[in-house]
Amino acid sequence: DYPGRYICHNRGISGNAVSDLEGRWDKDVLSLNPDVVSILVGTNDIHRVLADGVQFDAEDWERHYCELLDKTLRNNPNVKFVLGTPFVVKVGKIGESENYPDRERWVNQCAEIVRKIAVKYGAKLVDYNELFKLLDQPSLSYWSWDGIHPTPAGHHKMATIWLDVFLK
Repeated sequence: DYPGRYICHNRGISGNAVSDLEGRWDKDVLSLNPDVVSILVGTNDIHRVLADGVQFDAEDWERHYCELLDKTLRNNPNVKFVLGTPFVVKVGKIGESENYPDRERWVNQCAEIVRKIAVKYGAKLVDYNELFKLLDQPSLSYWSWDGIHPTPAGHHKMATIWLDVFLK
């Protein structure tokens, strides 16, 4: 919608969790000295917790997330943050899995942490978790094909919401 107005560097990598971001933060974020940093993380953290059969450590996850923001602010005190909440949709293989209740509970917990972090850091919040709870037309599978990955329609809706929040 705004060709040439912004320079965007997408450093998102499928399957990454907060710990992966920590390992590449200096190169992928700090070295660019960005004006705005947008983060959407959490789903893969929960996926790994479920795969390992352990409990989700919300305090540890929040601490690591905040360390990334603190490090960024030390590098550039004027940086702005746009934080997206992780989400899960009760559809497809994820929605049908036995561990869906745990996944949903922990993703909701991550989303709540991101909401809290957004307030703490004066960040703009893109609440994808609430968005996907509200979307049900024409069906949930229209928005996400497996419960964690959006369809093209889901991606378009997410981009539209992100732009609305960013441009305010």
